[in-house]
Amino acid sequence: MRIANIILFVGLVVAWPLFADIVVDDKFPGGNIIVLKQSEGKVELRQDQRDTKGEKWFYWAFRVKGAAGKTITFEFPDKEPGGGPVGVRGPVVSKDDGETFALPLDGKSDKCSFTYTFGKDENVTYFYECYPYVMADWMKFVSRHWDDFGKVFVIDTLCKSRKGADVPRARFGCIGVGKTPKYRALITARHHCSETSASWVLEGVAEAFFAKDELGAWLRENVELMMVPFMDYDGVQAGDQGKKRAPHDHNRDYTEFLYPETKAITEWIASRA
Repeated sequence: MRIANIILFVGLVVAWPLFADIVVDDKFPGGNIIVLKQSEGKVELRQDQRDTKGEKWFYWAFRVKGAAGKTITFEFPDKEPGGGPVGVRGPVVSKDDGETFALPLDGKSDKCSFTYTFGKDENVTYFYECYPYVMADWMKFVSRHWDDFGKVFVIDTLCKSRKGADVPRARFGCIGVGKTPKYRALITARHHCSETSASWVLEGVAEAFFAKDELGAWLRENVELMMVPFMDYDGVQAGDQGKKRAPHDHNRDYTEFLYPETKAITEWIASRA
């Protein structure tokens, strides 16, 4: 019995360091996860609902450090009616700090789990429920078109967020001094901050104003596009769910104006009418 105990103890001592150096966290813009349990080759976790009340929403994003060369199963054990929080194509994965993304587990995961083998030099990897979009992505878009600032587009600040951050806004197209657009349009995203795809759509719409074609020329001459890429700026950066945020979310905030963004955009619209 003593020999068996000693063997078991040695086995635990040897096995634990293999996993002890692995860190799973959400300490980055847009991060969202709660780690429930870590064991050799497996991590149990769930999405962090924070101040979302009444329903479970699906957004999650986490980072793994120190897992090079290992194979780990990530499981969301809180089963939900109709499925779980892992998308049909598996997690969106970045191995270069968000510069590029891939879907390496497309067709190889299920609604509540996925198994990933880290490359031998893969020391930091990001996993997302969907393609992320935070302030750094917006600034990459702006920087790509910086030569056209003041000619095709301008950016400034809509307001200060509740946490004191500058909430960006932009105008595209017919914006020159003395020019009067035939049409004005407003497009926004992220009243529900976890709905990241909307920000990519906004980029696509804005790109049309820079195009060196007939449509681009017409837009620049006739249309002023007003844009707010992050209506819940703080939630985007924090990685919140945003939907059903207590006492109500940004999408429902056009009478009480709990949030600076909704009041500011209402005033901005009125000023451009």
